[in-house]
Amino acid sequence: MITPLLEKDANTKIKDKYESLKKAFHSKTLPNMFTYIGAFPDYFLYISEQLIINLQDKRFDSLASQTADSVFSIIKSLLSYSEETSEWLNRYKNSPSFYYFQQDVKSVFVLHMKLAFISIALREAVKGWAVAAKKLPTTQEEFRRESKTTQINQVSITDDFETLIKNAAYSGKTKQSDSQIMVSQRAISSVHGEIERDLLQDYLRLCRNDFLYFVKREYFLTMRVQLEKLVLASLPLFPHLIFSPINVALPLGQKYPNFSELLYLLCDDFPVLSMQKLIFSGYMKV
Repeated sequence: MITPLLEKDANTKIKDKYESLKKAFHSKTLPNMFTYIGAFPDYFLYISEQLIINLQDKRFDSLASQTADSVFSIIKSLLSYSEETSEWLNRYKNSPSFYYFQQDVKSVFVLHMKLAFISIALREAVKGWAVAAKKLPTTQEEFRRESKTTQINQVSITDDFETLIKNAAYSGKTKQSDSQIMVSQRAISSVHGEIERDLLQDYLRLCRNDFLYFVKREYFLTMRVQLEKLVLASLPLFPHLIFSPINVALPLGQKYPNFSELLYLLCDDFPVLSMQKLIFSGYMKV
């Protein structure tokens, strides 16, 4: 089982790349996926260069923004708020706190658009090659039997927003343009702040309940496949090629006995999770 390499435990080279990724994402926190890839330093240092150069390119920003608009339209056309969520929005959507919260939700949504781009680009780079090269078990089920462990710990689709609400105060008194994924500092009274925070927690809970209902429906899977096709169609438009075929990746990870686990994360878990988070953040966005 892979032990994620946290920032505090990383050596200087890895830590510098972590910092570069955060800056490139305009985020004060490192997306969780990279702590798993970082556990394999040779491969991480190789692939992170390709990711950073794309993330720093204005053309990549434009592509992410344009695709996010299309993704948002599809999400809103196919997923409807429950009666309870709609009632909450009718009551509170015009409040200053919700307005500023939505500015951060937009940033989270675009960040997850970029993560979906990257995770699916990495999947396409290694997908098929691993089995064809006969270097890995032939099926995901076989791999799980051999490893006798789950690939990654279950990550909540709501974790970004839980942290955001916990660390941020939304009063509407101060507009902060630096709307980061996790941290917004707005000064308000402690009593008023707790009330606003509780209301936003209610909105998060309602959206999460709606989402858990959606994921059990066939139309949700159909929509996710439709959105993945949209992402796939955008990959050739990346300003810089992401090149990571299995014949390149394996030599970089061959000294690590559990490198095959990372390849399966790249081919399966990360793309699925990134799409779920993209859809959920789009659903949270009004």
